[in-house]
Amino acid sequence: MFVQAALSTVLYTHLHGGQVQFPEPMAEPSPFVLWDSSLSLRTSGGYNSNPSLAFQSDARKPAAFFEYGGDLLFFRLPTDGDTASIFLTGDDRRYFSDEDVPGQQNFLSQFSYEHESPSWWNAGGTLIWMYANQVVDLSELGAYPKGPEQVRGNTVIFRPNFSGRVGTNWLAGIEVPLTYQGLSVAPDGFLEAGPQLLLTRRLGNGSTASLGYSWTERVYSTATPLLTPGGEVINPVTLVVEHLQLNTVNGKWQQYWDREKQWRTTLSAGFTTARDNGTGYYNYNRFRVGAGIQGSFGRWVLSAEGAAGWYQYTEQTSAPEESTLRDRQEYSLGLQATYEITDHVMGFVRFSWETSIANTPQDNYGATTSAAGFEFEF
Repeated sequence: MFVQAALSTVLYTHLHGGQVQFPEPMAEPSPFVLWDSSLSLRTSGGYNSNPSLAFQSDARKPAAFFEYGGDLLFFRLPTDGDTASIFLTGDDRRYFSDEDVPGQQNFLSQFSYEHESPSWWNAGGTLIWMYANQVVDLSELGAYPKGPEQVRGNTVIFRPNFSGRVGTNWLAGIEVPLTYQGLSVAPDGFLEAGPQLLLTRRLGNGSTASLGYSWTERVYSTATPLLTPGGEVINPVTLVVEHLQLNTVNGKWQQYWDREKQWRTTLSAGFTTARDNGTGYYNYNRFRVGAGIQGSFGRWVLSAEGAAGWYQYTEQTSAPEESTLRDRQEYSLGLQATYEITDHVMGFVRFSWETSIANTPQDNYGATTSAAGFEFEF
């Protein structure tokens, strides 16, 4: 994924009970009284074994880094079924000794509004802007027959949504997101749109199980040459705008195992098919599975998550002279331990590992990252 940023979800619960003596009617408060905010700042230092995700061993240059960032959340207290929030987050990483990758930055802003009708329906929307300057695997974006490269990009996403409550524990919804991503490398980005359907089942203790399907049409900004399965240009004069059609099915089960929600597990799986409008050079099928666990022990919070993905290209070969189809395997693991030093200060240590195994040289790489730091909440 081009931008890896966690989007915080704020859950509001308003409880009433018992016999109360209501006061006399009063003037409606100022709209500003309904808004609240939270701020967190973090800083850490760490080490990356392969910042550039180079596949050649002699090109891998391990480097230490210093990182800082923060989150800012404004949210409107729920009234008459309306909730709204403004979320800003960003991180800046600076490497000490790596000339190829001097630093990486990620910034995100999210504006959300949601109305929950007292009858059966919900409606709302989210507007997201993201900026990233980092090393990414360009081959994951479709019409990029390249490996990892440092790029800059801006992404704008508008996600209107509508959902309906079916019975007590079911929620069925539809989103029609519109996404534009601009990149600093050819073919310069893409525009994509398409409906996403989601069916969610509410379980006990706030647990959920969901199944989703999305159909997406992606149109690239710059004309791209048609290629043979071996990667050769069919006609160097005639260029076409590359379209990629993606069909995705995702499933997710998130379970809290106790009333205090100290233990949580997450299981996910997905399948995507991608088909281009040309010779099928960019066609692939992708399988994904993931799992995570989080536990709270007093002031400690421990978490672990892992994921695996398999790409199977249907037409593209591993090299122009080869008949073997291109394939890839991706694996990742993340570990984190957080300790609450005070009510407003937390210490943390993180470790992540990722690797890509393929029958094409540029798709073979791996990296480990470790970091330790502090987070301050206000």
